[in-house]
Amino acid sequence: MYCKNCGNKVIENAKFCKNCGKGVTEQETKISSETTSPFKKNYLFWLFSMLAFYVALVLRENSYISDNLCILIIGICALVGIISFVILLRAIISHSSSKNRSKYIALIIATIVLFFVSLRIEAPIFNNTYSQNEAGLRKTAEKQYELNNQGEAGLREIYKNYLSSSFKNSTTEDKYVSGIVTNDQSEGIQGNKFDIHAIYLNGAEGYVDRTIYFCADTSCANVKFKSRTFREYVYENQKWLMTEKPVLCPRTTKYPMPEEFSRSLSLIIQRFGDPKSDTSEISNCVNIQYANNDAQLNNAEGLFSFSPGQSTSKLDIYVSPRYRYTDDLVTAYLVTHELAHAHNYVIGQASGKVESCFADEASAFDFQVRFLGKLNVEENKSLDARIRQGGSQELMNIYNTLLAISRNRGSNLYEKALNYVMSDPSYQKQCSGR
Repeated sequence: MYCKNCGNKVIENAKFCKNCGKGVTEQETKISSETTSPFKKNYLFWLFSMLAFYVALVLRENSYISDNLCILIIGICALVGIISFVILLRAIISHSSSKNRSKYIALIIATIVLFFVSLRIEAPIFNNTYSQNEAGLRKTAEKQYELNNQGEAGLREIYKNYLSSSFKNSTTEDKYVSGIVTNDQSEGIQGNKFDIHAIYLNGAEGYVDRTIYFCADTSCANVKFKSRTFREYVYENQKWLMTEKPVLCPRTTKYPMPEEFSRSLSLIIQRFGDPKSDTSEISNCVNIQYANNDAQLNNAEGLFSFSPGQSTSKLDIYVSPRYRYTDDLVTAYLVTHELAHAHNYVIGQASGKVESCFADEASAFDFQVRFLGKLNVEENKSLDARIRQGGSQELMNIYNTLLAISRNRGSNLYEKALNYVMSDPSYQKQCSGR
């Protein structure tokens, strides 16, 4: 039982409180017990709400919960915490002579101090910097990007703690730092900003889809250009470490597609002969499908479909349904043109330098002719014989387009193709405003 006046415990059946001397009745002691109980009860409610608040922030920071769930938890914690804290303060004020009052005042101060200190210290139990999962890789990339804007000291820490062993074997620390500093100075770069779009994991390999903004000022108010690529990381020595070069496609398998397109894609890669070429590197991200009809392609035979700035992890190419009846050589020739567009898009995203619509078309025609030059003797004889005999409409379209390009002025095929597309009304319409 507790005294209603001072809140201290009194002996059962006592008539007077030995602490304050006031008279005590049984009814008063019951009421006093109820009025002093908010000390402990509401302190615990307030303490648990602050702990839940902190845990929610840490879980969100490490990508264990979504933003919306984090906001919901924080909102509930804030409501419970405020109500409990107000009741606790009222109890402290109304029981000014209670011995428990000083204890809870001290606990409140200590709890507040510990809470704000904990917000500035990364909890080791939730530290996913070295975890072999998406949260660990994201955390690593974010920390690395923070260091990237901390001058030479930050770059040296990146070299020491964030680069793979193969990367370090390819360059020294001084060369790594001086190379970045010299390049930034020559380009007039004063700062960088990074956006992480997605994380892809494949066992001990990981890929970060990110955009780097190269800025003319430290606040990045003036962006000179931007680059979007995938950066490869490997899990070594219980850490995520960055490898030496950007990756054009993070996929390890091809998209499901009609078999004739898979054969055409393989033929193109085989004929160019370099398994490490840019075309081969993007092949797993190429998704070739038949269009529903020619109207979907604006009456073209093929179309590389994209939205400006989209991820390069999926490069959609649509082919006219008429090509269901052509052979692999003709199909491969068409695919080569659209594959060149996809390749140009990926390189443009990586370099931040996008070709004009006319230049993009000219380079696609140039790539097509180079593919024809890679065909063997029998394949070329087959195409020539069918052209002389009046082959399929699709094959004749190829021949007539190449013939029209060859008649344009220019010192090489690219220049001839560029003059061709710039003078053609359909390409003028297609490239209008681009």
